[in-house]
Amino acid sequence: MKTLFALLFASIFSAGFAQEKPLTLIFKEFGWTVSIPPDYKKMKTDQEDMLLAYEKDQSHNIQAYWEEFDESKDGKYVDALRSAKKDVTDAVNEQLPGSGITTETEETIDGKKFAVFTSKVTLDATFSIYTVTYARVFGKKAVSINLTYADATEGKKLADAVRKSTFKK
Repeated sequence: MKTLFALLFASIFSAGFAQEKPLTLIFKEFGWTVSIPPDYKKMKTDQEDMLLAYEKDQSHNIQAYWEEFDESKDGKYVDALRSAKKDVTDAVNEQLPGSGITTETEETIDGKKFAVFTSKVTLDATFSIYTVTYARVFGKKAVSINLTYADATEGKKLADAVRKSTFKK
């Protein structure tokens, strides 16, 4: 899935401006309102399927993508995402044996159930990077909200931003 491969290179493309207070973004198509932490700046991207992309630095960012997905024709989105996450984890483990792990849970945000995939890649004894993907289908469009972090405090800050989001659809 293009969403997952974009995750791997998310921290490469960056430019933007500093913010002093949280930036609130509204995506009417999904009824989604989210506040971006004040120390995150907009990333430079021209991807048409990207809703948002903000980073603190190369190891800490939040991105959200959408894609057309009709579960009546395409199957369950969670199944497709699960398969893609397995492929990425397998590829990581092929290059760095035993370094990648992905777990799957479910979380309710503003009354909406999201599949949550948490991936951890351990590069060495001192550095691990995490990616958390919140995914859900709204009508015939899937949304994936991706958090990437190395520092647990930053991960909590990003997860709190997602958990405090509102969804009016």
